[in-house]
Amino acid sequence: MRCKYFKASRGSWKHNQAEHSDLPFSSGIQDILASISTRKQSLDADAAITALRRIAGTPKGITISRQSGFVTLMVQLTGKANTFKPDAVASISWSCAKLSYLDRPLLSAISASSIPRCTEYNSKQLSSTVWAFSKLHVYDQPLLSALAAASLPRITDFSAFDMSGIAWSVATLEFINGPLLDALSASSRRTIQVWDARGLANLAWSESILVYRH
Repeated sequence: MRCKYFKASRGSWKHNQAEHSDLPFSSGIQDILASISTRKQSLDADAAITALRRIAGTPKGITISRQSGFVTLMVQLTGKANTFKPDAVASISWSCAKLSYLDRPLLSAISASSIPRCTEYNSKQLSSTVWAFSKLHVYDQPLLSALAAASLPRITDFSAFDMSGIAWSVATLEFINGPLLDALSASSRRTIQVWDARGLANLAWSESILVYRH
């Protein structure tokens, strides 16, 4: 079962390009990468995240992700991971998943900095981050446990789409968390009338996997 979770899972990342140092955001992706490759100073966090999202949003993103400028960008992001707020984490994670780019040092750094702050995440950021790690097939139990615990108090804030996404994600990773499974099941029953066919199919598949494993 495949979950169409790209378009609506980009988080709430917003930016003002005029404030992002001297990267040529009005130009093409190749110009941005060339600027990153040749600059002597590191990017600020906002500029780096915006560059990554621009790359992830282009049809040629997967090819571009193999270029040296992109590697430089990811190394810089890894070094700034302890400064990322929830919207930045969700945006970076989504971008990596969109590109199918498995950067374990970056994901490990994101995990380490995120675990103490998971309670600050909103429902969209929680579901998007879990989805990204599952899409990249990264089973990070400490992070998943922290995200699951943070989801419980705000489970009623999750939209049907987000509940479907988080259920699909934890089932894909075969991450068994009884309280989260129970909360998703109870909340989905209360809102079942607003679920579409795809969401119901994802939920049914996810619960079949999780209940069987549990």
